[in-house]
Amino acid sequence: DHQFLYPILMKISSFCLILTLVVYAGVPKLRQKTYGRCFMSLITTILMFYITSIHNYDHSVTHDVYQCITSAFFMYVNNLAIFFWLNVMGFELWRTFCWPATVKQLSRKKFIKYSLYAWGCPILMGCIAIGIDNLPQNYVSLPPNFSACYLAGKLVNWAYFYWVIIAANYINLCFFIHMCYKMCKMKNVSIKR
Repeated sequence: DHQFLYPILMKISSFCLILTLVVYAGVPKLRQKTYGRCFMSLITTILMFYITSIHNYDHSVTHDVYQCITSAFFMYVNNLAIFFWLNVMGFELWRTFCWPATVKQLSRKKFIKYSLYAWGCPILMGCIAIGIDNLPQNYVSLPPNFSACYLAGKLVNWAYFYWVIIAANYINLCFFIHMCYKMCKMKNVSIKR
């Protein structure tokens, strides 16, 4: 049964994510690089999403409206942040591979900028969604309806979530295609020599 199996699998995944974080936190070489910090942030974001989801499954009957809204906000922001962190990691790989001479910025400073983007955009979008959710119904035709413990309905998911995922994945695809192009170009140059 989906309702029974899903929380168990998420708990197993959460345990594995915690182990991954412990390894990255315990090995200085992994956590000191920008990519390692970004990866740890991605893992933390996924873990927070899973913990909130597990909480929703475990307490789905006892939720009051404010618990649902709070839980939905955290799930929404963390779910978006997962894709923003993937976008940051794609950009960092692309930038490091395609423009190595420009990668001179201090790792900590760069990570702070990445964090502002990867956390700031989802939090801003979450606040906007909460604001829209609190408008009178005659002003909004498609509110997120966080009182249902997450986004309610396919159109709502498209309006507040799916388009962001598509945009982030499209950008990552562009990074990947450009990296492949650069690799092929480098391969052709080395073959000619």
